[in-house]
Amino acid sequence: MAGSSEVAGGYSYIYASSSVSGLSGVSEPKAWFFSAGTNISDAFAVVSDIGGLYGSDSESNGGVTATASWSTHTFLAGPRVQGRSGPISFYGKFLVGVARTSAAVSVSGAGVAQP
Repeated sequence: MAGSSEVAGGYSYIYASSSVSGLSGVSEPKAWFFSAGTNISDAFAVVSDIGGLYGSDSESNGGVTATASWSTHTFLAGPRVQGRSGPISFYGKFLVGVARTSAAVSVSGAGVAQP
C-alpha cells in the first residue's frame, strides 16, 4: 500500500558457558534491532535498520583471568521490492551502510591487575 509505514524492533539474549577443560568462561551475546520502512508504491519501499550486538567472554588458567568484551552497531538503509502472488507475499531488499565495532580486554590475577 503506497504511503503506509511499518516499524519493528526486537531483543535477543544467549547464554553459553565454556566446556573446555581447565578453562571457565561465559559468553552472553545480547542484541537488539529497530527497523522502519515507508511504502512508496505497492511494489517499492524505502527501509532502514539499526542494531547492536554486545558480548563478553572470560577465560581462567593458572590463576590468571582474561576478560574480553565487544560491541558492534550497524546502520543500514536501502530499497525494498515487494509483491504478492495469490496468498503469498514476497520481498527482496538491498541495504548498505556502516558498522562500528569496539572491543576491550582486561587481565587479572596472580599478581597481575589491569583494568
